[in-house]
Amino acid sequence: MRIPIIKTNSRRDLDANMNPEVHSRAKKMAQKESFNNRLAILREKYRVKQNKTINFTQTAVSILENSKDIRISTLIDYLDSLGMRLETTACPRNSTKNNYCYLDKTDNDIIAKSKMV
Repeated sequence: MRIPIIKTNSRRDLDANMNPEVHSRAKKMAQKESFNNRLAILREKYRVKQNKTINFTQTAVSILENSKDIRISTLIDYLDSLGMRLETTACPRNSTKNNYCYLDKTDNDIIAKSKMV
């Protein structure tokens, strides 16, 4: 029995024909999923098991890594438990990657550093 070959459109063609609002929602959902997967990958990279994360139970880590929305303070605590810190970059919407403002928290003071290239 032969299996018929079905020709599909490219992703670009599908994106072009999709309702812009639906496309935007789908893209945001995919970005959130990707972020959560990266948290688990990051933890695994440092060979930390969910039940060995400092200040977090295994259940809390699982919920955090599968959450659709994470508080920044929780993310900071989670990264701290892995021996890491969070760096944040804020940039104007219409800027390039070479034009940004870096916010750094040092001794409870926020220092804005800007780079213009």
